[in-house]
Amino acid sequence: MIVDVLEKALKEKFLIGIYLDRDDTSKFIVGYVEKVYEEATLISIISPEIKNDGFAMVNMNLIYLIEYDTFYLKNIQKIINAQGILIKEIDFERNEKEILLFDFLNFCKSKNICITIKHNYGFDILGYIIKIDKCSLLMEVYTEECSKDGITILQIEDINEIYLEGWSQKKIEIFQNLNT
Repeated sequence: MIVDVLEKALKEKFLIGIYLDRDDTSKFIVGYVEKVYEEATLISIISPEIKNDGFAMVNMNLIYLIEYDTFYLKNIQKIINAQGILIKEIDFERNEKEILLFDFLNFCKSKNICITIKHNYGFDILGYIIKIDKCSLLMEVYTEECSKDGITILQIEDINEIYLEGWSQKKIEIFQNLNT
């Protein structure tokens, strides 16, 4: 049923709220469905300030609740419409021959996109992909204050969510461009 709702939201282009943390229901993503896959969904995120805040590739197994057509979401939609906010789209096209996560990470690497990875052990990794193979990922890591913080290697299977083109990632990209 979750996939059905996501596909309906994709087709009809309405806002949804996706809850991923059963222990903290104050944490959720608001946005538009960009793509629906068997393993994950790609969401164009709208921030609490009602601005485009990048994209999230979210593992389907994490989604435990989806809301739509709520008072809160209807009001956000009214503001988006009134201000003429254009919803960002992403140019990712899946290679069906590859595992989705591997394919998406390769897309991020090829475009040199700063990403935030939410690890299934509860921590975030912010930075750029240096190298990727079928099992693991090597990343140049940054702090939230835009300082380089070493290199991390992690298993691809331990990735739950990937965020890109949001403010946290844009900040790093801006500092990178200033230093080149």
